Amino acid sequence: MSLDQSIVRINSFSSTGLAPGTPIVGTFSASVGYGCYFDYYLVDVGSGADASRVGVVMAVWDSNNNCTSTDTSTPDLNGPTNDFLWRVISNAGVITLIAVISGGSWNTKISVRIIS
Repeated sequence: MSLDQSIVRINSFSSTGLAPGTPIVGTFSASVGYGCYFDYYLVDVGSGADASRVGVVMAVWDSNNNCTSTDTSTPDLNGPTNDFLWRVISNAGVITLIAVISGGSWNTKISVRIIS
């Protein structure tokens, strides 16, 4: 086994005050890789309790705009975070991370590891 430093590309995004809806949190060209890990931290600053969690959304895509993903996270801290979900889509050669928010006001920090 050998290590190839070009396998992983790093990017980051952060957002503050995300309200209910489906805001786009980050995008990048699908041509830079085949899959990625969105390592994230999120906190509901509108809850008064700072309900939060940390997790990773794993996504894989192909050249036909097919994409699938899954989210694995810690248990919630200081209250429920189930008002915040993630969705990843591939459209026209662009990978898009979307927040699906049903309540609260959220801050996020995301580090993206792209497998190329």
